[in-house]
Amino acid sequence: MKKVKQILISTVVTILLTSVVIFSSCKKDACASVSCSNGGSCSSGLCICQSGYSGDRCQTAQNTLVAGTYNGQDCNGSTESFVITANPGSPYGIYTTLSLNGSCAHTFTLVGTVDNQGGIYFPSTTYYDGCGNLIVIGISGAVTGNSLSLNLNVTYNAAFESCSFIGNR
Repeated sequence: MKKVKQILISTVVTILLTSVVIFSSCKKDACASVSCSNGGSCSSGLCICQSGYSGDRCQTAQNTLVAGTYNGQDCNGSTESFVITANPGSPYGIYTTLSLNGSCAHTFTLVGTVDNQGGIYFPSTTYYDGCGNLIVIGISGAVTGNSLSLNLNVTYNAAFESCSFIGNR
């Protein structure tokens, strides 16, 4: 009987120790129910986003944070709208369309970029208006919250002009 008791105690202890080891070694995968977008990866239940994306699931492209219509005044005091559109092909890509009115009317599409701090840059680009006049346009600035501040540099037939625009969404 003593031997049976020892075997029974030994078996119960072995089962308890095995159960403790098995159950304590099972850890839940914190990333099992997390789905990160746009190439993001999960670490400890949180998404680590690729450059150009943000949000708790990497769902927001940087360019969508600055896209919109900004109403304000240009350097001549005229009320204007400046529209920034997110380029769906790149998280940093943006573009805008500018129009010249009058006898040499022409529309220009400028392609630019936005950085992670809301900085906006449209590099100097050469165009010709409807009359064949040479125009070079470059724009830089920043979006802070709902405010847009831009510096426009324009060369029109060799005459340089710098202008600023400040507007709000």
